[in-house]
Amino acid sequence: MPTFLASFFANPALVGGALAGSIPIVIHLLNRQRFKKHIWAAMHWLWASYKKSQRRLQVEQLILLLIRILVLVLLALALAHPILQQGMGLLTGRASIHRVIVLDNSFSMGQRVGGKPMFDKAKEIAAELTSKLSLSDEVDVILANSNGDEVLASTALRKQDIAGGIKGAQLSDGGTDIPKSIAAACRIFLDRKTTNLRHEIIVITDQTRTGWEHADHQPRRVLGADEDAIAKTFGDPKSKPIIRVIRLAGEKESDNLAAVGLEVDEKVVPAKIDTQFIATIQSYSSNPNKDVRVRLKIDNEEVASETIPELLKGKTETVNFRYSFPDPGSHAVSVELPEDMLPGDNTAFLAVDVEDQMRVLCVDGQQRVGPNASELDYFRQALSPAKSEEVHAGKMPLLPEVIGDSALPEANLDNYRLVVLGNVASVPPEKIQALEQFVRHGGALWIFVGEKVIPSLYNKELADLLPMDLGELVGTDASDGNQGEALSDKEIGHPAIAKFKGIRGLKLGSLRATRHYKLVPKAQTDVTVRTMLAYESGEPAAVEKRIGEGRVVLFGTTASMDWNTWPKKNEYLPLMNYIALDLIQPAYLQRNRMVGEKFSMQLPRQDLGPARHEGVRLVDPSGESSAMEVLTEQSRIESLPVKKAGIHTAEVPGETKHLVHFAANRSAEESDLTTMDDRDVLACVPRAGETGTDRSYFKNFVTQDDFELTAEDPNAVEESLKKSGGSREIWRWLATTVLCLLLVESVLARRFGNFSR
Repeated sequence: MPTFLASFFANPALVGGALAGSIPIVIHLLNRQRFKKHIWAAMHWLWASYKKSQRRLQVEQLILLLIRILVLVLLALALAHPILQQGMGLLTGRASIHRVIVLDNSFSMGQRVGGKPMFDKAKEIAAELTSKLSLSDEVDVILANSNGDEVLASTALRKQDIAGGIKGAQLSDGGTDIPKSIAAACRIFLDRKTTNLRHEIIVITDQTRTGWEHADHQPRRVLGADEDAIAKTFGDPKSKPIIRVIRLAGEKESDNLAAVGLEVDEKVVPAKIDTQFIATIQSYSSNPNKDVRVRLKIDNEEVASETIPELLKGKTETVNFRYSFPDPGSHAVSVELPEDMLPGDNTAFLAVDVEDQMRVLCVDGQQRVGPNASELDYFRQALSPAKSEEVHAGKMPLLPEVIGDSALPEANLDNYRLVVLGNVASVPPEKIQALEQFVRHGGALWIFVGEKVIPSLYNKELADLLPMDLGELVGTDASDGNQGEALSDKEIGHPAIAKFKGIRGLKLGSLRATRHYKLVPKAQTDVTVRTMLAYESGEPAAVEKRIGEGRVVLFGTTASMDWNTWPKKNEYLPLMNYIALDLIQPAYLQRNRMVGEKFSMQLPRQDLGPARHEGVRLVDPSGESSAMEVLTEQSRIESLPVKKAGIHTAEVPGETKHLVHFAANRSAEESDLTTMDDRDVLACVPRAGETGTDRSYFKNFVTQDDFELTAEDPNAVEESLKKSGGSREIWRWLATTVLCLLLVESVLARRFGNFSR
């Protein structure tokens, strides 16, 4: 019996309350008058009148008694939440639904099918599914993409307002993760705690593989809070939702090219010197593409174009452009492809700062009188040769500024991107902390040793900065006839050294060191540490490590000729330049991000006050603006996660207001329109009773009984809903009937009690 009741009532224990319907009968029986009959002559006339009205009074009392019994019985049944199962003959009917529509608006939904974006079709289906709901149903619509799951509309709005919200939805520039979006729908059920027992999640998406799999073809699995939401929602067999996925079909043959990258050959971009830009073009087309024209734009004006004769299916091509910026400042660079079936990925963006010259702080720990006598004299000349313009090498972009180690405590590191320490005996503790912050926020530190350096002191005080510890000093002076140890020409793989090796006729083996400190790995391994240069013995000569967004390089020998003969060689100048240019992280690199990430920008300390006072607003490509947060302790400004691809701008206050460009690019994953078969999707959803595997989207919380792939026709979805069975709650009807009966009882009791009739 309890099992039977449980199938018809949500709260079967309250069914017993229907027995309260016997209360009016009991009261009636207890209050029934008991009397003895005494016949006397005058009563004959009264008895005749009573007989005449007795039947009418009994009928009236019976009506009131039945109404009061019904009120109590129906109230008890309403509290027990009766459920009508489908297939019960005349009582059959669709249950009240809480439907969450997950509308995929990732930019792959912008692919054109029959000349029309697929997203338009998805919105039409969503609007139709919303219009088919009854007044007792509830609906929420969320937009799903990698930028977040945004609630577009809910039952708090009128139906026409929900339809209007769906119609006005826009494509995003983010990707998508379908399992994660389904978890977001589950959170809506948990937060809303709807009274409708029947829940549905309807996902409208395309057939591309990227919504279900990562680039390495591993399934996108729910984790952490998403997994908890799935587990809680599907843990109750009575209220767990059914998931229906409508996968819209694209064109059978894709014709899509994507601009997947734009970068500059040298990170430091000088004015009035040719700069090389490298555009990466990826083919996702089913067939080869001929004569693909790629256009380069600077500040939204076309300045050059190149043509790719043929781009084969699935291949990548790079296109090189050269451009000379006439003036320093912030600039926007982009490359564009011809229109194709997915317009959203035809452009790649880059924000650059063009420098007149990049300042480098050189801290000389051993300054002497005389030409080339100080520790960093040769190094300074290597970074900025005096006769570079005379030999038509152009104006060098690096501007070294040399100070003594005694001036280091007062130096403002905000004005530099590279700091070089040459044979500095010690660094003040407060400056060590400043250097750590400098590197962590994108600066570079280059350390040369020398006779003034005490290894134990460096290893202790600069422990967090040094890539390796300084070991014993080996070798002798060149005056003793020591030829020194040569650098190895073997391939190490460092980009700066690779560029150096690209110069014909130059060899690292020509550079010899007569003395050097051994570089000893630290006890705790740091995966960011790597060798930049090595001796022929295999011992590291220079090592680097990454700290935050910046890097530290340690050379085991001197920058001067005290311990080596490097400055005498032709290899010295280009080697020092390539390393310096590779180390420098220009400020604009922090302003180039992917959609979904945050922009950040370092500010000089003197500009923090105006930034806090006036605020900094970031304007996106559509013209909408948002405030950037001023982080005083880090001396930088930071945006919210970026939602739109393209060039963003901000006017930064300070000594002089200046316009700064930011660039956001789309993920290349969404450009791949390769489809995924239904059976491949279902392969990652276990059957009922099976244990989920590492290839399951939802572990074993969701089974194939809870999951359905359906056609893109909304009518097919509704037919599927009818076939799937379900239940229907009628407690609202019962509660309404109780209220109506109470009103009728009140009116009839007043009328029947009027004895003047």
